[in-house]
Amino acid sequence: MDAIRANIRNDGAVSNKAVIVALAVLPDGTRDLLGLWFQANEGAKFWAGVLGELHNRAFRTS
Repeated sequence: MDAIRANIRNDGAVSNKAVIVALAVLPDGTRDLLGLWFQANEGAKFWAGVLGELHNRAFRTS
């Protein structure tokens, strides 16, 4: 997981946001994109929400 800063256009206005990228490397070496999140700031509360979402996805029963 990592974040990069990017200029994002939304409704004609451009703002600088953090783009959080979650990438998994599988045992066979292939990569799987787990998600992208866009946020104005990278705070602990936001990171906890991202990690909680990934955790819930991993343990969701079908």
